[in-house]
Amino acid sequence: MKHTDMTSWEAGFINSNRGHYILAQALVIAIKELDKVEGAMKEVSNMEDMQYLLDNYFDVYQQVLTLELPAMGRD
Repeated sequence: MKHTDMTSWEAGFINSNRGHYILAQALVIAIKELDKVEGAMKEVSNMEDMQYLLDNYFDVYQQVLTLELPAMGRD
């Protein structure tokens, strides 16, 4: 789906509960994946910034996702 009216999309999806959930999910997964990188290529400051966003803007979603994501990986 392509959105031509970005202002409308931002005001709708990004500010909705669903938008917050998706953004928090992306941050949680990104932090976990970036944490797997070793050595100088590990982007620690990016991970810290992502964690800051989770802690300060998406805390409720972060709590839900940390419970849901491990369960989603099980068969």
